[in-house]
Amino acid sequence: MAAYSYKLSNILLTVRAMLRETTASFWSDAILTIYINEAIRTIAQRVGAYRTISTAYSTAALTRTVAFSGYKCLAVEYNNKALIKITPLQLGHVRLDGILPKYWFEYGNYIGIEPIPADIYPLTMYLASIPPALSGVNDVPVIPYSLCGLITPFAASRALEQDNKKDVATELMGMFDNDLEFLSQALLPNIPNGIEDVRFS
Repeated sequence: MAAYSYKLSNILLTVRAMLRETTASFWSDAILTIYINEAIRTIAQRVGAYRTISTAYSTAALTRTVAFSGYKCLAVEYNNKALIKITPLQLGHVRLDGILPKYWFEYGNYIGIEPIPADIYPLTMYLASIPPALSGVNDVPVIPYSLCGLITPFAASRALEQDNKKDVATELMGMFDNDLEFLSQALLPNIPNGIEDVRFS
């Protein structure tokens, strides 16, 4: 038996079945697609369900911070070696042995480098990233398959909230929250992709 396909057209049908509106009347496909994409982003943000490795980032000379796009930076490498994660309070209190990047910390959507880079150094970042939005009817979410079933109650909850049906919307969002917590803690290993490839000096 083939696995269920969580393509956008199937998710829309499932959300409409939950809302008991088989054809667009109150909720357009465009509105429901917004809620579906919001669900995917929420899942990715809360549990780090979409992770990427990027080599597109570099330091700037005499600038400590490097901006990144995504929800969270999980690890940083320079020259195939992992930098050591510290807190901002540790700046000036860690052992330095040269001018090359050795430590990093996260601050909002920036990472800070210690020591302050003297030059341009290419970095590899392991990120909990923002998943691409679904737009075409055959698009499939990039989050793990085991979490895709949570998209429906979230989208239906947001739609019912729009229709001012607060009690049912709250109940569905509670189901989403509880199931997401269970799945993220009990079933998904919370480690960065490619952890075996992170190299330490």
